[in-house]
Order: sequence, then C-alpha cells, then structure tokens
Amino acid sequence: MICIPRNDNDSELILGLIATVGTETGEVIKDIKAQLAFFHYDVEEIIVSEKIISQFETGASAEWPSEYDRVSYYMDMGNKIRQDTNDNSILMKGVARHIYLKREKDANNHPQPRKRTAYIVKSLKHPDEVDFMRDTYGDGFHLIGVTSSNERRISYLTDRKRLSEEQAKSLLARDADEDLKQGQHTRDAFQHADYFVNITEDVDLTYNSVSRLIDLLFGDPFISPSFDEYAMFMAYASSLRSADLSRQIGAVIANNNEILSMGANDCPKSGGGLYWQC
Repeated sequence: MICIPRNDNDSELILGLIATVGTETGEVIKDIKAQLAFFHYDVEEIIVSEKIISQFETGASAEWPSEYDRVSYYMDMGNKIRQDTNDNSILMKGVARHIYLKREKDANNHPQPRKRTAYIVKSLKHPDEVDFMRDTYGDGFHLIGVTSSNERRISYLTDRKRLSEEQAKSLLARDADEDLKQGQHTRDAFQHADYFVNITEDVDLTYNSVSRLIDLLFGDPFISPSFDEYAMFMAYASSLRSADLSRQIGAVIANNNEILSMGANDCPKSGGGLYWQC
C-alpha cells in the first residue's frame, strides 16, 4: 500500500533535474508524469532556458545553424546572467518566482501552494542553485540526477543532433566543469542529487527506476535499499570520520554485492595510525 499525503496544501512537489549534456531526459520526464498522474498530480515542466533565460536573452535565433550553436548560446547566457547579477543561484530564483506567480491566493490575498501540483525543473547546473532550492522548498524539493555513459552521450550528440565528435566532446567537457566560477558545474552539482537514473537501451529499466523513486516519495513502506544505495550510504558514513575537513571523501570496495572494505581520506597521525576523538 502506498501512502498519499493527507494534506493537499502540503503536497506541492518540486522535482529538479540535473542532467549531463547529451543525456536523453525525455523518457524520464514522461515516466515521471505518468507516475505522478497515478497520485492525481498536475505536472508542469519548467525548462530553464525557455522560461527563465529567455527573459534575459537578446540574441536568440528562431533557427540555429546547429545544435552546438544553440546549446553553446544558452550556456553563455546562463554564465552571463550569473556574472552580471553576481549570483550563482539567480536562475533558480527565477524558477521560484515562476512557481510563486502560479499559486492561487487565499482570502487574505496570500499565495498558497497549488493542490497536487508538481513542477519538473529542467535543469540545474550549479551547486548554488541546488542549495537555493533546498533552502527555499525544504522537503518539498527533490533533486534527480540523470545521466548515461559517455559513449552514449557522444553518440546522441553526433548521430541525432549532427554535431561533430570534437564539438560533442567540447560541450561535455564544458558542461561538466568550467574554469569560470559562474559557469557550468554540472559534475559538482550532480553529486548532491537525492536519486540517480542511468539511461540505457533498456527503457523498462528507466521506467522501473522512476517508478521506484515516486513510490519512495510517497512513503511505500516495503522498499528496501538496493546494494548500490547501501554501499553509497556506507561510503558517505565513512567520509564523516575523516579529520580532513577540506575535502571529506569516503570509499567502499565491493564485489558481488558484498562490501570488502571501507575507508576515507584522512590526516595521518604522527607515529602512525589516524586521529580519533578522545
């Protein structure tokens, strides 16, 4: 049995998608909408480039020479907006305003969350954007990381979007981590995701992953962690014991669904061993 939230006024959901360039998110979004429809949710997709960046843009073209030019343009615009405002979360503030204006007002003219409404935000690109959404929506915000293999992403960009291999690799590298502070930092933000979906040729696997996510959000009491989730949790727990506060990293070595060893980066103790709290 799946538990549905009893208070409709508390049922607004914000699902942030963070996806690497070249990842086909269409199937994931379609599956999310289908699953949320089961819980009687109205779903609105907020594409940041269309809803937010378009309010700032001056040089957008109705017909782009290539997909490379289109993606590069919106990357440049996102960077420029963050630089001009000196705010790396500014695009998500635009998303929050969009959601705010969608809300109905009560008798005192105060905006109230729309009943059974979910917003899919596509897509986040910077850790500061994630922090802002968490601070703003609390438990109502969930970040979903969507990715696929490097080979599949390059193939998607070259075969379906007609980019050269050099252009495809250039976009992937830029999207992952730009030198610019206000630039694209998908790799860093991706690590903050609450749930991960890996796109493969198996569409049923994608559907099952999304279905599991939605069931978890609505409190299905019979879902236990997968081994990968458990191993990641143990790696995170290991990182907390590290005395290297500059970059706490935990790791787990596993084989055939068995954890063989756990560890973390740490400051070595004079004379051998590690530092522990007395």
